[in-house]
Amino acid sequence: MNKFRFMIHDSIILSSEINDISSFSSDNPIRISSNGHKDNKIVLANARYVTELDYKHLEKVFNMADADILAIEVDADLCGFREKIAFNSTGNIVGLRRIFSDSIVPSSMPDDWPVLLFISSNVLRNCPEIGIIPEKFSDFINLCTRHSLTSRCLRVAGISHDLYCINELLDYLEKNLTAKTISTSLPSVIAHNSIIKGKILAGNNVIIGQNTLLIGPCVIGDNTVIGDNAIIRNSIIGHNLNINDETYQHCFVSSAGIESASYTVRMTKKNHLFKSWPWYSYAGSWKRLIDILFAFIILLMSIPVFIIVAIAIKYSSPGPVFFKHKRQGLHGKDFYCIKFRTMIVGADDIQDQLRKINEVDGPQFKMDDDPRVNAIGKFLRDTCIDEIPQFINVLKGEMSVIGPRPSPEKENTFCAYWRDARLSVRPGITGLWQVMRTRKEGQDFQEWVIHDTSYVKNISLKNDINICLLTVKHIFKSILEQF
Repeated sequence: MNKFRFMIHDSIILSSEINDISSFSSDNPIRISSNGHKDNKIVLANARYVTELDYKHLEKVFNMADADILAIEVDADLCGFREKIAFNSTGNIVGLRRIFSDSIVPSSMPDDWPVLLFISSNVLRNCPEIGIIPEKFSDFINLCTRHSLTSRCLRVAGISHDLYCINELLDYLEKNLTAKTISTSLPSVIAHNSIIKGKILAGNNVIIGQNTLLIGPCVIGDNTVIGDNAIIRNSIIGHNLNINDETYQHCFVSSAGIESASYTVRMTKKNHLFKSWPWYSYAGSWKRLIDILFAFIILLMSIPVFIIVAIAIKYSSPGPVFFKHKRQGLHGKDFYCIKFRTMIVGADDIQDQLRKINEVDGPQFKMDDDPRVNAIGKFLRDTCIDEIPQFINVLKGEMSVIGPRPSPEKENTFCAYWRDARLSVRPGITGLWQVMRTRKEGQDFQEWVIHDTSYVKNISLKNDINICLLTVKHIFKSILEQF
């Protein structure tokens, strides 16, 4: 019970490290100081809130932030693995975007104490007055302003439970007391015909009477007697209480009275559909080792090709030798896919104008006689030479030799969420879709998604070898057709 009382105490929590939390009383101003000469990050956490955050990412943000004081607010809408719908002024849907990673956005400074407050220990050494934390957050910001300290506020992705709100307090209790890491602390005295189900945390000298039913998660305070025929479910019972023949569900009971809560489901991070494999399996480690070896050999053998193609591209049209395009790879992480440039500079800007004569369905774009292709581009594409630089992406761990087609975000947003399974593995230079597509009118997009998800479901060394052989066959056939 001490830990629970500590969690709902109206105070500011001090921590020199994220995992080392100590509590302080709010009756007197809190004095914090910095010891040593290392520039540590002092973290003040508001005990009113319990948060689920990526703290390692937060530390990196603070190191990059150009501020002495960094206030952190938590916003569940910024969590990854969600879909956001954009509306116009008339309420019509104009766009859909799938977010694969947590977001951080600037925000205005709050009026009250934020969820977290980062302070550089250098500030405490140079301005000792800052180490005395006042009761009001506005007074603290004014104090920082007088010392010419820079302060910023960020809203970060995460889940925050306001322990002053009975709904959120009970939701937090239900989530955490059902975790496997929490052990049950049973009452001191339990009548033989009482029933206890679920997780129960009981204080000292708790007595359970006859015919009583306790359904966890529940917290029962010190010196409390749950008398005969009582029913307690998902509730918090305070200290020094006597309860007889009463029923309490989803409520907080104390000497001051009863505060009930409507049952709510707390929003948490959406479980993604990425597939995983044991590290010792082919997909878990061996495939990556083969990728590295194969890519190294291909790049070494392709050095003369790089030189010849680079000269040809420079001679055929102005612009860079390589073209980099942002794609979404493993778990939706963005990376720049590298190819030899086969189009004129600014080809992406012209694509929307050509969309009405697109020759494939879905969000993809393809034309056999694309006017944006430069003089040597068609040959590079038909022979697949333009994709040789992607072996650099393979060495960097952004792609695989064989895998699903690497696609940009604007194409992935057209896929239903269950199709995110295709992002469970690194995208490939070649893949099942590339060697099996039929190019039938109105079916290419569906074939792309089906073949990619099928590849992830049945990934194996045997399948990769078959795809590799079919790809080599296709390349030789394409080269012969050029002559």
